[in-house]
Amino acid sequence: MSPRPFTVSALAVIALAGFVATAPAPSMAQMEGVSPTLQNLPMSKTEKLAAVGDDEAQYVVGLAYEFGSNGKTKSALEAAQWYRKAAQQGNLDAQFRLARLVQVGGGGVRQNYETAAKLFEAAARQNHLESQYWIAFLYETGQGVKADLDQAIKRYRTSADAGYAASQNNLGLLYLNGKGVQKDLASAFALFEKASRQDYAFAMNNLGGMYEMGWGTTADKAKAIELYTRAAERGNQLAVDNLRRLGAPAPAAKEATGSPPVPAVAPAPKPAATME
Repeated sequence: MSPRPFTVSALAVIALAGFVATAPAPSMAQMEGVSPTLQNLPMSKTEKLAAVGDDEAQYVVGLAYEFGSNGKTKSALEAAQWYRKAAQQGNLDAQFRLARLVQVGGGGVRQNYETAAKLFEAAARQNHLESQYWIAFLYETGQGVKADLDQAIKRYRTSADAGYAASQNNLGLLYLNGKGVQKDLASAFALFEKASRQDYAFAMNNLGGMYEMGWGTTADKAKAIELYTRAAERGNQLAVDNLRRLGAPAPAAKEATGSPPVPAVAPAPKPAATME
């Protein structure tokens, strides 16, 4: 699935979180809802529990197939089948993963934005934060639903207020650009800062851009470089490009930890002096 092009004319170092083309291994965030006992259980026993209808075990088996872990060959179709079984029993994490597979498509799973939107919406109504983020993104981009910026802002705000970093980042971008809300650099800065405190790399890059340009804060090139460096260490290519543009050394990327798999889309970084 190709990322959505997005242009921030005022500052190309600021980026919009969007779709990921390839999925990382299951993260701690994806395993948060799984009991410690099941996390430490051999896959053979987990599969037996899944076969007799344990929704949590079905979710874990789905993760193993989706990411090709725990001795399983990667298979989106097998993962979708296990996620569906768990989702039918009310497992929201499984419903979310099923929605993501349908959203992306491939591996025997037919891409269907409308179905993905319905799954995200149903989980979001039960306060599933990742689903709340994705339905907001779909409302913003008009994928699977009619574009509705008011709904996007509402959903981003709900999950941002609950502490979801990707939503804080995207809501910050809306404030930065005055998209659907009154342009407010102070609010954008505060939202990027909150997401950065959670080690969300794209927000770190964006916060670095705010410091570089002196938007919502006093201009501080050293602080900008510090934030770009932290984002680059977490694999953010935009931050690497920004460091090179400023003549600062780019560090080797470290393994990402805990961030939602939502990379950014932006034009080639370059400085800009004014906002349009």
